[in-house]
Amino acid sequence: MESASQHSAACPQRIETGEITKSPFAQIVIELTQAEYIQLKWDANYWKGQYHQVKQKNEDLKLRHLDSLS
Repeated sequence: MESASQHSAACPQRIETGEITKSPFAQIVIELTQAEYIQLKWDANYWKGQYHQVKQKNEDLKLRHLDSLS
């Protein structure tokens, strides 16, 4: 595994284009298969759903705790 210092040394900090300063990653084009794209979308939706469930559970527990203190 690369350390952060090795990785950052390999990547230029910024690319000057004249009009707008862009990060190096804005210049990189990648290709995904349709299956990879679908998996990426499913995974994103899964984790968003998990986040919302935990957020709601946390709010419910806070309310229950405040009610128990009263």
